[in-house]
Amino acid sequence: MHRIQKHFHPLTSRAVFSPERQLTPPPTTTRTSFPLTVPCLVPAVTEIDLTVDEPADEPAISAPIPKPTGNNFDLKAATMLSNNIFVDIQSSVNALVEEHLNTTVPFSQQQEAKLNTVHSIASNTFPQLAAFQAEWVTTELIKIELRRTVQKFSRKKTRARKVPNVRSFH
Repeated sequence: MHRIQKHFHPLTSRAVFSPERQLTPPPTTTRTSFPLTVPCLVPAVTEIDLTVDEPADEPAISAPIPKPTGNNFDLKAATMLSNNIFVDIQSSVNALVEEHLNTTVPFSQQQEAKLNTVHSIASNTFPQLAAFQAEWVTTELIKIELRRTVQKFSRKKTRARKVPNVRSFH
């Protein structure tokens, strides 16, 4: 007995399609390109030089600069200080942290009196820090340096605990 092959008509022969119509407004694509800069009437301030001897024609900053919201912000850009001044402040605060704080414990476990000492020395050394509300720049620089030193200490500690399992057959 031979098998009989059945023939089925394609489904598209019975399907009815409606005509295409224009979508209003047309959909946007993922490849839409936007201009990088938009012309602005007011020039943007990218950097403020908060030096001690300010020229007479520039007004002094009267309101303290608040800390940016969120945790992920560029500290140097948020301070709007020139690169040289920011690097000087950062290296000075890093040296103060090494001198006055315990660099093996995180910021939250530091003694309040020692943190106040670092803050007062930094603000006396750099009067530019007075332009920032509640000395948040100094606090952030201390946190960054302590995060670095604590991680370095914990890596050394874990390496010291790992004793290689070496057996010598002599």
